[in-house]
Amino acid sequence: RERLITQRECDDSLLEKRRQPDLRQGEILMQMGSISRSNRDFALELQMQTKFFEPFAWPDGRYQLNETVHYDGPQVVMPSSPAALIYEGVTRYMTESRILHDIRTYEDACLVAADDHTLSYQAKQLDPSCGPLLELLDGNSTFEEAVLASRMPSEAAARLLYTLACAGLVLFRPE
Repeated sequence: RERLITQRECDDSLLEKRRQPDLRQGEILMQMGSISRSNRDFALELQMQTKFFEPFAWPDGRYQLNETVHYDGPQVVMPSSPAALIYEGVTRYMTESRILHDIRTYEDACLVAADDHTLSYQAKQLDPSCGPLLELLDGNSTFEEAVLASRMPSEAAARLLYTLACAGLVLFRPE
């Protein structure tokens, strides 16, 4: 996608991978001189983002982390908070109607801020205009009421509230 290598280099590296199945393609490309270590790390980060954000595109289904799988390959750090990563996935793949569909289970519940001192900081990093919305997280407003009263565009307010709920920063309390 990023065109760091030519099709020929890709084909040659895949051929070499068949000969040396224990090596990863990035390592082979580095041995061939086709990419640098930083190019490999960049490509791994893009690959990880694609894999990470892909479940947000699923119309239904669940993601389950398998903690028993051990990985000892190169480590790539995504330089974002959990809320920022969720927000990115929601922004890339979820429409307002999908968010409202997913949240309908809690339509009668009131929103309350989690006991997390980073809530305001994380929310304002995602959308600096969210102050009025955060004030509504007092246990008296439903999702829909908060979106309407937030003074933000409804899609932006829905996306932010959904993200904060997924990150455990906003909780749903039955009325």
